Formats: sequence, structure tokens, C-alpha cells
Amino acid sequence: MTSPEHASPTATAPVAVCGHAAVVRVLADPRYQVPPAATDLTGAPARGMAWLRASVARFANGETHARRRAYVTARLAALQPGDLRDAALRETAATLARTARSAAPRRTTSDAAHPHGTVVVDVMAALARRVPLRVLAAALGVPDADLDRAAAATARAAAAYHPTADEDTVRRADPAVADLAARFAAAEPHAGSEDIANLIGILVQTCESTAGLVGNTAAAALRLPPAARAIPVERLVAETLRHDPPVRATLRRTTEPLSVDGTEHPRGTAVALDFAAANRDPAVFPAPHAFDPDRPAAAPGHLAFGAGLRPCPGSAHALALACGVLEPLLAAAELAEPDAATAYQEPANPRVPARLDVRIPTLHGEPR
Repeated sequence: MTSPEHASPTATAPVAVCGHAAVVRVLADPRYQVPPAATDLTGAPARGMAWLRASVARFANGETHARRRAYVTARLAALQPGDLRDAALRETAATLARTARSAAPRRTTSDAAHPHGTVVVDVMAALARRVPLRVLAAALGVPDADLDRAAAATARAAAAYHPTADEDTVRRADPAVADLAARFAAAEPHAGSEDIANLIGILVQTCESTAGLVGNTAAAALRLPPAARAIPVERLVAETLRHDPPVRATLRRTTEPLSVDGTEHPRGTAVALDFAAANRDPAVFPAPHAFDPDRPAAAPGHLAFGAGLRPCPGSAHALALACGVLEPLLAAAELAEPDAATAYQEPANPRVPARLDVRIPTLHGEPR
């Protein structure tokens, strides 16, 4: 559930920090802080994107961040990852079965093993962008009848969550944020404004990063040799988080003159922490550019969920949701075009497939 952080446009590009040890040091140093959200909400919608950014833990520092993070951590602690995984697995399996029974089959020369043909499913639209959000929203109290609408609103809010989002994207997201706020206010009438914002924040920060984790894992796992399909999904996900993490980087700013990798930078310097590069640091990971789910666990490990002072509080929940989607998907699917390169959406952080087509066997002619 980690969500990427972008700098506001400035004349000076952030200083890149790429080494694993250096990234860990910065993440553990309180003198590097998250660029805060604007707090002047004059003229902004009462419960729109500006209100959300100004109210969540994600864009806060110090005591404000600690208070908001404590609320998020407590809410997540009440959700059992195993329950989330089971719910995601059930919904994914049901979606695949429903598609296999209802869609018109398509037969190709490679469908000899599937007498009833196959049907193409876009993993991103049908599963990765839908199931984790529905399951998590339900666990947070959104009524079943409202889950699809809440998931759609979350996707619009996620597109505008970071300060580099253009004004049109933010304007389109404002009603989505208001819709989510109204749903959580109805579910929790005694919750304060800040708490409601942080409930929305849990969903928003799950949206792109977990969709990317599902898509990136599926894209890699379905290209493995058939004998490797028996690898436990947990290991496939762990290696994806190292090799192809959805969250590529995060940003900090220096609060005083500091040295980054031996170079002095004045107060206010933007520092981009490159998780993707750190996760392939050869000083930590043997054969770092190979996707190898059989690799031994490496200490101190990948940085896909952050580290230090602000690690992702929902990492166990994100893993559970992703594994719940991937387990039935990988058991049933193969890539529709195994030789085609996966296309990724813009911006590149987070790294999320724009579309990922797989084939599953249809169930036409079989008992329903």
C-alpha cells in the first residue's frame, strides 16, 4: 500500500540516491522529510483533493504525521490479512468462472488443450484494479452495493493524489473524493474529518501500487517455464517487489545542510530515493537483474515498502490482497500474447501495466 511521492515542479531536479545502503540511511534520518501538502484550502472544495492531501498522513511530518499514522495503523490492525486474502481469492475465482461461462469462446491453434476454446481477460481491468479495492473497501465498512462505485471513485482520486497532477485531473477527482467522504461519513457517523480523510487515504494508496504489484507479478510469472508455475505465489510476489516494484521512487527534502552520498546539499534540497535501483544493488542482491523467485532471502531485503521512519503500514495487507488475486489467476491463465512486451501506463511511477491480456479456458458445454 505504499504510494509514490512526487516533487512539485521546481527549477532544480531532485538529487538521485540509488544505492541500497544510502537509501536506507536517508529513510531512517528524520532530517529528511516528506514535502508537505499545501494547507491553505481557500477556495478549494470542502472535501475535495486539496482537503484530502492536507489531511492524510502521507503528506505530513512530525507530530501531525505520527497522529494520523497511528490512526491508520490501528484501523489496519483490525483487518486480518488472511481474511483479505481469502476474500480476494474468492472474488477473483468467481470473476474468472463467471467470465469463462458467459463469454463467447475464441479458438486458436494453441487451444488444443482447451476443447471449449479460450477467452481473453484483461487482468488490469477485470481484477487488479477492481478486486483489491472492493475487498478492502468492504473490510473498511463500505456496503456491498456501493463497492464498485467506491472502487471507481478511488481510481479517480488516486490519479490526482500527488502534487504533480494537472488541474483538470484534480477537478475531475474532487467529486470522487467527496463521494468517498460521504460514504465513510455514513458508515462511521462519529468519525472526524481527519479520520475520514485517512480512511480514504488507505484506499487511495492501495489503488495503483497493489494493481501494479498484481500486474507486474502476473506479467513475469506467466513468462516462466511451465515447471516453474508450482512456485508459491508468495515467492513470486516477493521477487517482483525486488525486481520490478510498482513504486519506483519516493522523495524527501533536507531540513538542514546534509551530505548525500558524500555530496553536500543545502537545506531544502529535494532527494529522490530510487527504490528500483536500490533493489538491484549488486552489493546486496546476487544477479540483481534476473527475475529469480528461488533466490535466497537477502538481508536487509528489498525496499518496495520503504524502511526506516515511515515504512508502509499496510504491507502485510497489500501482500495478502495481491496473493489472493494471483493464486487463482496464475492457476487458470496464460498470456494471450507471450512474446509481446507489456505496455505500461504513464507516469512511470508507479509502474503499472496499462493492459495485460491473458487467456483462460471457457466452460461452455460444462455443467454450471
